[in-house]
Amino acid sequence: MKQISSFSFDDKEISTEGIEINTWLYENNAIDFTVNIWDFGGQEIYHATHQFFLSKRSLYLLVWDSDIADEQIHYWINVINILSNHSPILLVLNKIDLKVRKIQQNYFERKYPNIVGFFQISAKLRLNVDKLISAIKEQIAKLPHIGEVIPKQWLEIRTELKSLERNHISISEYIDICRKYKLDREDAMVLSQYFHDIGVFLHFQYNHILSKIIFLCPSWVTDAVYKLTDTPQIRDNNGLFNLLDLQVFWGNYPEEKHIHLLELMRNFELCFELPNKKEFIIPELLSTEQPEFVWKEEENLKYQLRYDFIPPGIMTRFIVRNHDLIEESLFWKNGVILCAENSRALITYNVLERIIRVRICGTNKKDMLATIRRDFHYIDFTLNYPTHNESIGCICSSCITRDIPYFFDFKTLAIYQQRIPKKIECPISHKLISIDELIGNIEIIQDAKQSIYNIYNFEKGANHMEIKNLNITGGNINIADKIDKIVYNESTGISHEEFIKVLDHIMHLPTTEVERLKKHYYKIETDYSIEEKQSIGENVKQSLLTTGLSLVQNLAASAVFELVKPVLFQVN
Repeated sequence: MKQISSFSFDDKEISTEGIEINTWLYENNAIDFTVNIWDFGGQEIYHATHQFFLSKRSLYLLVWDSDIADEQIHYWINVINILSNHSPILLVLNKIDLKVRKIQQNYFERKYPNIVGFFQISAKLRLNVDKLISAIKEQIAKLPHIGEVIPKQWLEIRTELKSLERNHISISEYIDICRKYKLDREDAMVLSQYFHDIGVFLHFQYNHILSKIIFLCPSWVTDAVYKLTDTPQIRDNNGLFNLLDLQVFWGNYPEEKHIHLLELMRNFELCFELPNKKEFIIPELLSTEQPEFVWKEEENLKYQLRYDFIPPGIMTRFIVRNHDLIEESLFWKNGVILCAENSRALITYNVLERIIRVRICGTNKKDMLATIRRDFHYIDFTLNYPTHNESIGCICSSCITRDIPYFFDFKTLAIYQQRIPKKIECPISHKLISIDELIGNIEIIQDAKQSIYNIYNFEKGANHMEIKNLNITGGNINIADKIDKIVYNESTGISHEEFIKVLDHIMHLPTTEVERLKKHYYKIETDYSIEEKQSIGENVKQSLLTTGLSLVQNLAASAVFELVKPVLFQVN
């Protein structure tokens, strides 16, 4: 990377650990470009963390040498494609002064259409580096956001922030700077999101703790994260650390900022706090050894997710998200046991087979499965939906006692669910299995449009909709016996049909989920500030996403605030 940004090379330099960030300035066709280069270390320990810094608005260089197997090249291309939504890639073979290995270029081009170039270089001897630089400049110029017209004040604010030469500033300092350039608070937040997206700085404005600080130097943050994951003491301790340890490992960081850096790791689902211990675990550093435990094998509900390619960190993120349900200390890098409402769930990840397996025993197996599916679906959502197959084990008398029953694909079940009677034949026992008994209230597909139209007073073409005397008893638990009036407003940015889906989704949430949503609105009668609406709306949005309501993803946080509040609180 230094050959590109500064025309230098140091053959004694070690491989990148974590992330190294540099700035490259150049002129192309009389236009000045400022490019942020993020150099990601390829060691396995970093893979799960890298995903949070891969951006869609980027060009990727996948640099490899002749000792790298094709499987690793495929691995990284898949990671890039999943996390960046198929951004352009330049495939670069380095160290050709030592050894050259050909790859099947035509095959890679067919399999990965977003590969836009292949290069063979020697950074040490600077062979073909100039050709690579020309290609990089050409591809950067083609990125969708290049050439966007932005307000002059934005550039002036960026220049002033850079001149501060500080690692971070408070949100109030940032707002004051924006006001100097005639930007109000709302416009400042829009600019903050834009700068965050393109890597100028990091600001997680919808997290209660992180919203109060702007990280002007992203490498200051990433270095702190990798400082923990790279510390031998924490690695040897299977990812365990406490608050006192941070004073040692983050000794070069102001102690008052430790809470922000720790919250950043929690926000990225990289660590969680052990209950009542003031200790934390980084699951990616856990042992792969499965602990000893007793498991009841009889009448288990079995479920599995089989991925074509499984991005790093799915299992450890799931553990973080469900740490409050973990039974005692029964968790390891590729597995966990959860316990809730008289049910136990054993969730394991087989790395080689790319399968996540779930076994559930107890009296509320299907409710437990619904919780597990919800979180895996949310993680898949954040990873741009990696391709996978979802299936559930047969419950016939022959299969229920088998370690490996016949597994019904959910897509197949969706077809049979529309038939009368709702039954499907087990290929092993040839017995007919009731779809309702197999999956209970677990919804495979949601096509409640017609039934919703029958319940709601809905007039097409109107700019609002009133819902009267609503009484839904289906699904899990309804939140309202009666809603006198809810008004749809087109300014929320969704259609009537989407509005109906939001209502139906919330009405069928379990009581615990509804109460969690309500808690975001900590004051009901009084007015909220713009900042409060943004913060609450984003929290509600993230909560709804975890329950599987993906259509709110593209809604503004303020719109989510206005949309959901009356649904939750207009209850007699």
